[in-house]
Amino acid sequence: MRTLGSFEGWSSLIRASLVWLGEADPLLGRSSIENADPVRRKLRSLLLGWYFAFKTIPTTSKEAVTFANQIERDEGGNEVRLHSEFYEILSEHFSDRRGEVRPQLIGEFIKQNQRRIECGIRFEEGGERNGKKLWKVEVTDLTTLNHNMTIFLNLS
Repeated sequence: MRTLGSFEGWSSLIRASLVWLGEADPLLGRSSIENADPVRRKLRSLLLGWYFAFKTIPTTSKEAVTFANQIERDEGGNEVRLHSEFYEILSEHFSDRRGEVRPQLIGEFIKQNQRRIECGIRFEEGGERNGKKLWKVEVTDLTTLNHNMTIFLNLS
């Protein structure tokens, strides 16, 4: 049985005893609670999308929006968004009232959640370029990241 963070004592005594007695594991509902957290879902989406787009390359929020907005024309002359999955993540979570994706909203969100690990990755400061903060994704757990990227890519 995997322990919960710094609750090794509780996990080995109370939790293990409950499970041994045939009771439900008190942590079984934990993942559904975590998945219901809108900030966690937003951060997971942004982290996975950012990693898929830029890997660990430091990037500004404005560069991310520019990347997501890239369009080309298909054979029929129709405009097609090149990075539609990333654009959808940004537009769902970081659009203003007019529906425009705002780099400032992205930067503020990343700053509030930097170093918070989700899916085996986290945002870190990556320096500055022309006075703008660069953000990069740092891998903290490659196995967890690979698992989550597989799910992410299958949903895209």
